[in-house]
Amino acid sequence: MFVYIGNNETLKYSVKLANDLLNESKNFKSKITEIESFDMTDPDEVSGQMIWDELIDVHKKYKVQIKIYYPLWRFSKAYGYFTTSRPFDINLNGYKLNRSPQSFVATLVHELVHMSDNLSPYYYGHGDNSPVDKEMTAPYLIGRLAGETLGHLGDNMSNFTYKKKNSLCRRIKKLIV
Repeated sequence: MFVYIGNNETLKYSVKLANDLLNESKNFKSKITEIESFDMTDPDEVSGQMIWDELIDVHKKYKVQIKIYYPLWRFSKAYGYFTTSRPFDINLNGYKLNRSPQSFVATLVHELVHMSDNLSPYYYGHGDNSPVDKEMTAPYLIGRLAGETLGHLGDNMSNFTYKKKNSLCRRIKKLIV
């Protein structure tokens, strides 16, 4: 289960949505279990059903802590990361917290797939950190499907007011243009 102790309301809400998605969404489960294979798996026949079973096992067995980190390079493109040195933590980039619940859920599930992969006898990661041509790898595909599936939980996203703040660069551009 995802756990976040902090004051970011969008992230708190997103953690609830991600937990609900994994615990209750038959639609999300069927989208994953119907996938016959993914790119970059070993062996080649790692199916959606195999990954789903391992993913749910990790989600139910472990308390997955959501933590915020600030990269040394402020303009890092990473939304978050998982590391084997702290195998039950998902680290989210503190400079990338101004985003939608769907984006957070996609990232949380993406990183949970990495966590599950780490505990699995099979490999279903995506290699290096470049997202180029990785759309069909398990972490990217399952994470994307998680973000897209939120509307099927019966949760009315319109009840949540998400205020997107403009970055300093965007505000300066608006003044100049």
